[in-house]
Formats: sequence, structure tokens, C-alpha cells
Amino acid sequence: MQCAAMSLASDNNTPAQQGSADSAHQSYVTKFFATRSFAQKPLSTLWRAASYVVLTQARISAPFTIRFGDVSFKMLLQKPRPKFGIANIYVQRRYYESLLEFGHKLLASGESAIDAGASQGVYTCAFAAKVGLSGSVYSFEPLAYAVECLRNNIALNGFQNVAVFEGALSESAGRAFIDISRGPAYASIMHSLGPEACEEVTTFSLDELRKQEKIGRVHFIKLDVEGAELTALKGARDMIQTDRPRLCIEANERDAFERAAAFLSLFQLKPYVFDDHGALCRFQRFLPTPNVFFLD
Repeated sequence: MQCAAMSLASDNNTPAQQGSADSAHQSYVTKFFATRSFAQKPLSTLWRAASYVVLTQARISAPFTIRFGDVSFKMLLQKPRPKFGIANIYVQRRYYESLLEFGHKLLASGESAIDAGASQGVYTCAFAAKVGLSGSVYSFEPLAYAVECLRNNIALNGFQNVAVFEGALSESAGRAFIDISRGPAYASIMHSLGPEACEEVTTFSLDELRKQEKIGRVHFIKLDVEGAELTALKGARDMIQTDRPRLCIEANERDAFERAAAFLSLFQLKPYVFDDHGALCRFQRFLPTPNVFFLD
């Protein structure tokens, strides 16, 4: 099956792609005009970009609404600093990533989802709205600032179906250093530069949480863990085998992605992406993208 042209512009590029401050600014502007949001809703996107500047300059934590299929949820404009992961969400809304635009097709009311690397909670809130009161969302976030924002957004929506775990997913439970030197949006337990450049965080294994009966059956897993996908997946080996969840992982770093893909192939899970029309097609040739879906 051939994919239609896909818009892969995102704020999740690796630091090596950033360049100098001037080239980074030019790159951001270029990517802004290349976004699917600007292509679909140019005037609304420009208006939101302007309002973002005004609101952040005034330090106003304004609520805004995002649609996720046939449901919607609210987010607060919190911690609006570079590499804190909120600017593009505020400006682009549902066009931010294919998971936000089309991911509702992979979830149903009453199901359970995991959001690993939840940050301020855009996907936690999207999943919670979609699965409803009869479903469950398990949200994992290791950074204290993001956990605060995450809890604020959960409370803003009145969600009662979300469990927050303050830590990172790994192969086993314990402690790890998370490198924050490149900014919170790129924080990773796989890029540790030593205690002086890192924070110590709790780690969780999904299989161990299942054994402790803290997590039930899972239908969908989203991993945005900056290169730690494989170690998180190894900690969920039994869950993947028994529950057969749909998965979404990043493909920004080729080596990390290919290791995760090889592991998931052991479970006969194949990689797909959404094209610009919301159709799933096989992910054949590596291109950096924040959302690749592994399905039976």
C-alpha cells in the first residue's frame, strides 16, 4: 500500500538538527510554515501563534480546547518556555501530530491506554476523553514540573479515569539518572552524562506493575521516551504477549527505532503510519517522525 504525502514537521527534532541560534530560529520559522496545521488552517494557525506570544508575555495560563475524533478536552498554557513542549501544541492543536489527529481510530470507549513520557498531558487527556469513565489511562512522567502540569490538566477536565505514575518506564523497577541538559522535551534515561547533568528518577516496569495489580489489561501504549523505547518494551514483554496492545513509538533516532522495531517483530507487530488522509500504511523507508504505530 502506497502512502500519501505525509507532513513530518514537528518540534521534536534532535539537537543535532538545530544548528546555531540563528539557523535554529530560521529552521523553526520554516517548519512552522511547513506544518499540517498551517496548510489546513493558515489563518487560525497564525492567529494562535500571535495569541501565544501575547499570552506568554503576559504570563496568562489560558485554557484551550483540542479535538480528538468525536471528543474534546482542555489544556492549560503552562510553563511556556523553549523545549517545554507546549508551544506547538497550543498553536497546532489537533494537527500537532498524526497521533493527535487520527489516533482516535485506534481507541474505543471502555479501553485502557498507557501514556509514557506524558509531559504536560496532551495524550493523557486525549486518551482519557476517548475511553471515557469505563476506560482507564496510566500516565508516566518523570519530571516534576511536567507532573504538576499534567495533574493540572487532568483536574481541569475532571478526569477520574487517570492514574499518574511519577517516573520513567524501564526494563525493571528502581532508580535511574535522566539527562535534562538538552531541555525537558529531550530528557532521557538513555543519554545520561552523570549525576551533575541529571536528575534521579524512579523507574517502573509495566510487567511488574501488572504483577502488583496496579495496571489491568492494556489496549494501547504510546511511548515518547527519547531513545528508551527498547528498555521500556523489554519491561512490558509479558504484557505485549498477552494483551496484544496497539503501540505508538517515536522514530526520530534511527538506531533506537530499529532496535525497538526488531523487538516488536518478535510479536509479529508491523509498523504503520497515518498518511495525511488518515489512512494507515506500512512504514517502509525510515523517515524521522514522532508517530509510528505497531499493529497486528
